[in-house]
Amino acid sequence: MYLAAIFSKLIKMNYFKKKRSGLLFSLIFICLAGVTFFFWAVPDVLGQQYIKQLDYLPSPQAGEKILIFSPHPDDETIALGGYIASACQAGAEVEIVLVTDGSKFVNKDIRYQEFENACRLLGVPADNLVFLGFKDGSLQSVPLTRLVDSFNLLINEFAPDIVFYPHHKDAHDDHAAISRAVGQSLKVSPGIRCYEYLVHYRIFFPQPRVYNSNLYLLPPLTLVNEDQNWLRFDLSEGVLEQKTRALEAYESQLKNPFLKPLIQSFIRQNELVCLPN
Repeated sequence: MYLAAIFSKLIKMNYFKKKRSGLLFSLIFICLAGVTFFFWAVPDVLGQQYIKQLDYLPSPQAGEKILIFSPHPDDETIALGGYIASACQAGAEVEIVLVTDGSKFVNKDIRYQEFENACRLLGVPADNLVFLGFKDGSLQSVPLTRLVDSFNLLINEFAPDIVFYPHHKDAHDDHAAISRAVGQSLKVSPGIRCYEYLVHYRIFFPQPRVYNSNLYLLPPLTLVNEDQNWLRFDLSEGVLEQKTRALEAYESQLKNPFLKPLIQSFIRQNELVCLPN
């Protein structure tokens, strides 16, 4: 409405005759681009009441062995920090596989130290952290068979009851590559309960992209429409605080003005996973 009023006023002032047609075409292009973006992104946002439609992820139990594949230092805490803390408190054994070194923008030694600090705050001992050391951002060029072989060894050695790994439609190339490889590995490991978690998907996940721990974390509508079975894991006040402290250990990432809103928008009343298709 506001743009239309300005546009009408400019016409009455013969502004376009003075400035020729260039500005007119620019305004039309901007308006069309805005409308296109609106219909592409905004409908992907679910209302908070949708949380009632989601089933619950079973709570971790004492003695369970839980294996988590994390593409970069911080993904494990962003997506599953509350679940990890709850599992450790319940007496489950959690092992976290850090696939890349996280060195694309920050020195890997800093990223590794932050990873160890965050996991310690969640209750995971250093002996249960596995560092594969692949170069950050390189996994699309790594042969799938190499990743599958590495993951097979880890799965066979740890013999997990439950495996968490990135969603197959995660928009980050490293996440997507890990998802494909773990999916292949699990085909020859029947009997394992497995779940996918989502971190990167368009710009409207999570929504709103701000810190608000009173909100629920909801899946993108387009992925819900694919009939995926999304599950919620609700966080107690104490566990939510524990996850928040663990995320604060990633100081290098929180200094990034683009990453900080993403990271903080996962500090919600629940976490999300889905069953693989």
